[in-house]
Amino acid sequence: MNNNMMITDDFIQNVCEKIRKNKPVRMNLPGWGRVHIDRQLPFLCLYRLPTNRGDAGTDKFVLAEASYIIADEALTDNGLGKLVEAIGKTISEECGAFLLVEVWSMCMPEEESGFSPQNHREAFTIVSKKRGLLTPEIETMKNRLSRIKVDDFKASISIKYTTAITPQKMQPIIDTRALSGTTSYMLGLAIKPIYQDQTGEELYPFELSDLQKDISKVLKKTFFTFVKKYTAAVTSDYRELGRKGVTEAVYKIDDAMAKIEDSFDFLLQVSPVNSKEAWKEFQASDFKETPAFYYRLRPFDPSLVKRELFKIPIEEIEDPVLSEIFMQKRDEIDRKLTMLNDRGTSNFLHGSIQIYGDVEQELLETSKNILSAISKLQPKERVKEMVDAVAFARAAKEEIDHYKQIYPSVDAKVEIRDDIASGAMVSGGNFLIYRWSDFS
Repeated sequence: MNNNMMITDDFIQNVCEKIRKNKPVRMNLPGWGRVHIDRQLPFLCLYRLPTNRGDAGTDKFVLAEASYIIADEALTDNGLGKLVEAIGKTISEECGAFLLVEVWSMCMPEEESGFSPQNHREAFTIVSKKRGLLTPEIETMKNRLSRIKVDDFKASISIKYTTAITPQKMQPIIDTRALSGTTSYMLGLAIKPIYQDQTGEELYPFELSDLQKDISKVLKKTFFTFVKKYTAAVTSDYRELGRKGVTEAVYKIDDAMAKIEDSFDFLLQVSPVNSKEAWKEFQASDFKETPAFYYRLRPFDPSLVKRELFKIPIEEIEDPVLSEIFMQKRDEIDRKLTMLNDRGTSNFLHGSIQIYGDVEQELLETSKNILSAISKLQPKERVKEMVDAVAFARAAKEEIDHYKQIYPSVDAKVEIRDDIASGAMVSGGNFLIYRWSDFS
């Protein structure tokens, strides 16, 4: 036997010692996989990569959890079983109980693919040792799974009772009979792999992403039910059982994305530099013709910036919530760069609507009502006391200086400029005021 493909007793002792001291465990396993345990939690998710078939993406369902192991199936008899048993015993001693949930993908028949009304076999199967055991947890899992829809089709769930809680054609990770009389328990969750092609090698990322978020919520709510029933832990919300530690990859991705966003000033780039002249031109046409706007030169190529943006490996983020936030941010930056390409064209409006949304009817009606009310004011009722840009900038600076006394790190500046749209705007953390504006 290759010792490099063996989980040693020293490795197992090291993991258990970290758990006892409530320290995070982030250790790679031989061959493929790792152990990730955020802190002392009374549960563990397990995924084993099959050696006899492709299984793209299934490991993602446990990576989102605060306590998990992903490992090669070949390690089952090479120390993985001992590792899981040791972790279970240690956690049970520290937390009062332990729940192991193994997740795997179903083996689909060759003639079956996808999920449709004509092909309505179980999308999920919950596997338990015997009826009556972990009933609240199983009911929680079943109820949450039943809410999942795939391509608008409602998922169906079956429950299977067996002593061998294990994926097809795999050896059980532990003998569930040995759990009798202990405070350790086990469940299995089999998922229909609609996120794979028939070979299991090709991934359908959109289907996987949607399902991953749903499954993560299912698992956390199941763990929450278990924690409330079997432990003395004070937990008021299932989300408290999520990951608290942030991996180094997240910080690197955040830094890379921030540098790209800081490399261009979107608001200044889309603000005309001839607002005063354009307004006069608009007035001269009796407000009927669109004036010509002029913009700053773009000191960068949006296409090259996009290339760097999509080099950022967001897929390395395991937490689905953080991953979704970063993907939304990437999408926003991408659309802004497209808007800078479309500046001065009719496509610019469509890009703006994609980012900021269309004008809501209620807002439009409010704006019309304000304009109507202002137009009916008599001259003596109109605001006469106005200040120019210099006085407004002085007041703004006094306000910022006040905040600096409370929080010295505030470094915002006030600038009076003639190359922005009328009024005032915040750009790059600074307060910019149009030179020719008046304020009531």
